[in-house]
Amino acid sequence: MKSKLMAAQEVALCLVRKWWRPIICIGLGGALITNGIFIPLMKGQGADLVGLAALVTSVTPFAWLRTTEKIKGV
Repeated sequence: MKSKLMAAQEVALCLVRKWWRPIICIGLGGALITNGIFIPLMKGQGADLVGLAALVTSVTPFAWLRTTEKIKGV
């Protein structure tokens, strides 16, 4: 039982340490595409530029963090 819990803990730690930033970046990119392209096209309206500016501003730190991580080789 203890070995199974330790193995599950190792898997969870791997997900948290290595995969949370790429998953967040993919999710935020999807949010940008959805809110900037798909929803305005479905409604037949222009994109809400103020809302997109706020979304891009909120995404920037995660993109910077991921880029820094890749440059340093972490």
